[in-house]
Amino acid sequence: MSPSLGAVPPTWWRALLAVGVALLVVEFTVPALEDVAYVAIGLLGVVGLGVGVRLNQPRHAAPWWAFVAGLSLWVVADLLLALGRDGLSDAAFAAGYAPLTLGLVLLARVRTAGRDLAGLLDAVMLALALTVAFLALLGWPVVASGDFSASQTAVELAFVAGDLLLLAGLVRIATSPGGWVLPMRLLAAAIALVVAADALSLALRLYGGVAEPRLPDVLYLLSYLAWGAAALHPGMLVLTERGRPQPMALGRARLGALGLAVVTPTVCRAVQTLTELRATPWTVVLGTFVITGLVLVRLRLAFTEVEAAHDESTALRDQLSHEATHDGLTGLPNRARGLVLVESALNRVFAGGGSVSVLFIDLDGFKQVNDTFGHRAGDVLLQRVAERLRAAMRDGDTAIRLGGDEFVVVVEALPDSDAAMALARRLITTISEPVTLGSLGTAKVGASIGVSQCFDGTTDAVTLLDEADMAAYRAKAGGRGRAELFDPAMRAAAREAESLASDLRRAVVDDRLELRYQPIVDAHTGRVRSWEALVRWNRPGHGLLTPGSFLPVAERSELIRDIDRWVVRAATAQLSRWTTDLGRDDLAVHVNVSDRQLRRDGLVADVADALAASGLAGSRLVLEIDHASALADPRATAHLAEVRELGVRVAFADFEAGFRSLLALPDAPVDLVKIGSDFLHVGTTEHDKLLHLVIQGVRAVGLDVIAEGVERADQLATLRALDCAMVQGYHLARPMTTAKAGAYLQEAALDPFSGLQPRTPG
Repeated sequence: MSPSLGAVPPTWWRALLAVGVALLVVEFTVPALEDVAYVAIGLLGVVGLGVGVRLNQPRHAAPWWAFVAGLSLWVVADLLLALGRDGLSDAAFAAGYAPLTLGLVLLARVRTAGRDLAGLLDAVMLALALTVAFLALLGWPVVASGDFSASQTAVELAFVAGDLLLLAGLVRIATSPGGWVLPMRLLAAAIALVVAADALSLALRLYGGVAEPRLPDVLYLLSYLAWGAAALHPGMLVLTERGRPQPMALGRARLGALGLAVVTPTVCRAVQTLTELRATPWTVVLGTFVITGLVLVRLRLAFTEVEAAHDESTALRDQLSHEATHDGLTGLPNRARGLVLVESALNRVFAGGGSVSVLFIDLDGFKQVNDTFGHRAGDVLLQRVAERLRAAMRDGDTAIRLGGDEFVVVVEALPDSDAAMALARRLITTISEPVTLGSLGTAKVGASIGVSQCFDGTTDAVTLLDEADMAAYRAKAGGRGRAELFDPAMRAAAREAESLASDLRRAVVDDRLELRYQPIVDAHTGRVRSWEALVRWNRPGHGLLTPGSFLPVAERSELIRDIDRWVVRAATAQLSRWTTDLGRDDLAVHVNVSDRQLRRDGLVADVADALAASGLAGSRLVLEIDHASALADPRATAHLAEVRELGVRVAFADFEAGFRSLLALPDAPVDLVKIGSDFLHVGTTEHDKLLHLVIQGVRAVGLDVIAEGVERADQLATLRALDCAMVQGYHLARPMTTAKAGAYLQEAALDPFSGLQPRTPG
């Protein structure tokens, strides 16, 4: 059942109205049952109220029980009137207004969350306008007419006062927050019917000379039915739900209500004048004065909120603009904003001379901080680096964060390259100071900086930034902790990189890449367990290129995704052919996947398509990935989990042994761990113990270990003695062509230990 609906079946409130209408017909067509039907309709309304509250169980029931009390007093008054006890009947009627008004006040209170000054002011003004109308057209004419006795005058004024209280309560609810569902409309109709009946009854007796008007009785009886139907409706729970505070700003409905409040006293005075009513004008005059004052206050509040909303909108717009152009972690301008700032500086140089220097900063050792202390520590460190860059800047200089561990400093008016390089070296010293990470400890990083300059403003921001990036790359490759100035040789290297990228793009499109296969063998039996597929490129005019010659260029573009996709398809297709031709359905193939491909949403689809095209089971494909990248990026981790659902296995390549790395393995999306040549310094007790610790640590969490980079017989012997599962390296076989790999498989099938013998390159 919906939490906004009560337990009463939706047919009950309709049944109450149907029974009530039937009794109403009896009331006016069967004189003998007139009084009985009248009282019965009132009781029907009271019963409907009580049953609705009991079964629907609103969160705040007090308003509804107040309605039950007030309506019960009116039913008692009807019964006393039928018995000829007019005085007691009038007293009961007058007494019934109090609990009904209390119920409306309580209902308005529970519907209002917090201060609703706008709704309260609007309610006061409308209620005051209605009070002026009632007093001017009914109250004072009763007093001044002389047609009523003192007791009758007191009773009529009591009824007028009661109606004003009900109207005030209705207006307060109408201006309170919350939905106007059907039960609310029924409740409003019940109040409006009572007030209309009282006003019509008094007006007919005051102006029409009708002693016992019957038309108001219809309105009274319909009011009883509306009270009961409102409580029985299952949607009555919404009436006591809190709503949001209404804004001070004036909408169309609120402006209309204010206009009605303002003109009501004037209309009442006009009616008094035209009908020559015997009534004092002071009610209208005083009401006009008070209402006008309240309207002015209300307008002032509305204008104040409009101004506040405008200020808030401006502040929000400024905040969104700042967030769009600044890094959320460090508060520095981001790459997009940085390019704008560099372009502006170049325009100033072009117009008035001077220089623009761009210092591209790449942190050294940041990955180790993340691996050792965790990513929270890495974030703190980046914030500290940003603070140091700000402190080192002159007025007018700008520090920018490009993303990751890369920053840029833009400096104007440096006289020459010597000054720029001196600044770069100072920044390296500043950044390299140890960083206190609070309770996380102390860390230290370095920096490699590339510098590019423009003295005429004729270049553009992207080119200047790319030149500094290339210089930083050379600084990092030259040993880190260094600064390099972009020079024409780098520009030539950049052009060569562009040419290489263009040729590589055509090679991918024309399917001119090649694969070499290096076996991964069982360390104890020598049997080939799997192959690692290694991409090669026979570039026209340059010969066969190894991955290190072209993959870095591909990594800096979208080409790496196309290459990875091609390698997966080609390797799985070849393994499928070996399965058919050689009957080796126990082999698997390892494919290296780049960090960029690992984060891409299309990775899972590419792997699934390759498996479907080759007809291989997922378990025969192993994706080799950098273990730190997989653990650092939630997207990469999620994609690996999806790939493993296809049955594909995952191997961590270049695994770095450390407490945190080993601790992360049980929850990592991995099946195999590859350790590199850094762990294969065998021959001493200490190194052998370290290697044994790593192998046992990985095996302890249920994973197999592959040792790659095996180049000597003593390394192989040690790995076998330490129960390493698989080995790979030049001592066993170098990467070979597809044809030689097939021949290698056939030889290994004849002698299962032949894989342990040295092999010539393919």
